[in-house]
Amino acid sequence: MEAIKATVNGWNINWDVLSSPSSWPISPLTLAAISIPTYLIIRSIYRLYFHPLAKFPGPKLPALTGWYEFYYECILGGRYFEEILRMHEQYGPIVRIRPDELHVNDPDWTEPFKISSRVSKWHWYYRAFGSSQASFGTVDHELHRIRRSPQNPYFTVAEVQKFEPEIEHIVGVLCSRLEEAKKTGQPVNISNATKSLATDVVTEFAFHKSYNLLSEPDFAADNHAMTRTFAQVATWHRHFGFILQLFEAMPRWFVALTNPSAVAMLDFFDDIENQTKSLIAKHKGHAGQDVAADIVQQMLDSDMPEHEKNTKHLMLEVRTIVAAGTETSGNTLSVTIFHLVANPEKALRLKNELLEAQKKNGGVPLTYQELLQLPYLNAVVSEGLRISTSGAGRHPRINPRSAMTYKSWTIPTGTPVSLTQKFIHENPTIFPSPHAFNPERWVAPSDRKRLEKYLTPFGRGSRVCVGMNLANAEMYLALARIFAGFELELYETNREDDIDQYHDFVSPYPKKGSLGLRCVVKK
Repeated sequence: MEAIKATVNGWNINWDVLSSPSSWPISPLTLAAISIPTYLIIRSIYRLYFHPLAKFPGPKLPALTGWYEFYYECILGGRYFEEILRMHEQYGPIVRIRPDELHVNDPDWTEPFKISSRVSKWHWYYRAFGSSQASFGTVDHELHRIRRSPQNPYFTVAEVQKFEPEIEHIVGVLCSRLEEAKKTGQPVNISNATKSLATDVVTEFAFHKSYNLLSEPDFAADNHAMTRTFAQVATWHRHFGFILQLFEAMPRWFVALTNPSAVAMLDFFDDIENQTKSLIAKHKGHAGQDVAADIVQQMLDSDMPEHEKNTKHLMLEVRTIVAAGTETSGNTLSVTIFHLVANPEKALRLKNELLEAQKKNGGVPLTYQELLQLPYLNAVVSEGLRISTSGAGRHPRINPRSAMTYKSWTIPTGTPVSLTQKFIHENPTIFPSPHAFNPERWVAPSDRKRLEKYLTPFGRGSRVCVGMNLANAEMYLALARIFAGFELELYETNREDDIDQYHDFVSPYPKKGSLGLRCVVKK
């Protein structure tokens, strides 16, 4: 092959030399060996001294690289929240926890969640669940409003009240299982039971077809193990962006070899997709007819733009609603039940209040609205929401339009800033003895008024959880029926290993290997 020579702007260029790496004065490997370290050094200097966040306090390593968080989140398994808290203890209320992210630990600072600020979510963090097309994972504020608006009327207090008989029925199924356990003396896995209750409620509410997990002999233990697997896979997906697609592309037999619970996760995805397609077909078949609305029909009949009504978007919305409605409500119920059983005097006080109110009601169980009037049950629910903090994670927000301010700090426009609800709920200056289950702190009206602004289990601002009314009704009705009708005793359960959050996979999870809360129903 002949060399091609040319003269360009006075430079003699030999194209044969340029196109043949073997004739380069420096080999490609040598060039890479020089270039990569040089790039890393320059980037490190920039991040430490010239980056817009370089002036903010915090350790050097997380300012240099996101691999620091990766180690705590993926290798240790959702443990970065503990490291962030340690950073705050050392560096103060505002710290740099990644090269491009700040974290604030101040319960009185709410600027990122004010509706007027029109903040956005941070795509990198919320891509974990592969649902950026669903309202939960939507980044832009305006697009979120468009996607969320059709769902809001479906989850109002009025709609939840209409659904109350169904909640009562599902809670009744759980009570029947507890009656069976009382006769046999066999321990009950309450953690699995409450998550099954939550799943049955949200699936019946969303598309009028309960999964009936409460009827499974083991309360669908494999299904709940799958949910945890999904949450762990999602954490890896956040950092790499292709893990969920990789699992979906793998042959099922290979996934089963690597992680059997992941097969159940993929089956769950397929089931939700089939459910969504069935609801879309049902909607088309009953067009113009007066039939009971489901969440898919609600979105299809809304004024949401037609291009948003595609199958994938609707499927992701349903998947998010079911997943979120399972872990959060189920965990809050389980944690609250544990603390009541572990504190018999508080359980007895609740039982007496419930039975006295029921007696005044002619022996008829109280409705949700009537239960809301019971002061100690109110206090128990509030304390359960506080101490469980079932919406784990740090929920970063971005103001893409202007800078935010925290005290004397000016936070650059477009910077992800996060706050962690758990840190607020466990702030000892607001909640003395924060790790103690103390419903009494909520009983006095003046105390409740002071504390309520710090209780944020469903988030804040325009992104507040769409299902909070359903979750509240579920909590009140389940706790009332369980503690008015049964006496529970802990069985091989301790708080440190089985109840308290050890892993943050957006939902809180206890230590790996825990069987959760188990109780014996006393005769």
